[in-house]
Amino acid sequence: MPEKKEKKVDPEAALKASVARDIKLRLMDDAIRQQNRYLSYAVWNNKLGEKDVRAATKRATESFNSDSQLTNQNVKRQRKAKLEDLYMNDELKYEEELEMKGLAYRRIRA
Repeated sequence: MPEKKEKKVDPEAALKASVARDIKLRLMDDAIRQQNRYLSYAVWNNKLGEKDVRAATKRATESFNSDSQLTNQNVKRQRKAKLEDLYMNDELKYEEELEMKGLAYRRIRA
């Protein structure tokens, strides 16, 4: 059988390899920290955009509700005015019909 040769242990080479591994690990840790920082910036930017969208939606909803209330109030006022005109015209027409028959008397309107 062939004889096994003993490996020569070079302490300086082992030290250089250890330092190289440490440098490589530190560079990888720095890269991971930088990626995490960029990820946190991206998350913050997305959340800010979502917050802006929610605020715009809320403003639009409040504006729509306010406009709807004003429109409803305006429609109610117009309906009331038209009904009052209709009732007044019907009352006047009815009084004229009664007066033509000789059955009515004139009312004093304020």
